[in-house]
Amino acid sequence: RNSKLLYHQGEHVIVAYRNQFFVLNVIVNFTRLDEDDIYTLLRRVVQIADDDPWSTDEVGIYTSLPR
Repeated sequence: RNSKLLYHQGEHVIVAYRNQFFVLNVIVNFTRLDEDDIYTLLRRVVQIADDDPWSTDEVGIYTSLPR
């Protein structure tokens, strides 16, 4: 739908970047953030992770085990 008003959809996404996990709230007060807002949040994730001296580029955060 074209409506930005949402009731029963996921309210956040999990972003894994440089071996760190971030929760981004993409729905606030039943309103989906627009693309510019989400882009700003993703840029902030990159900035935080890149500034962290302990972050790495390893990919060992995933598993192939059944869940």
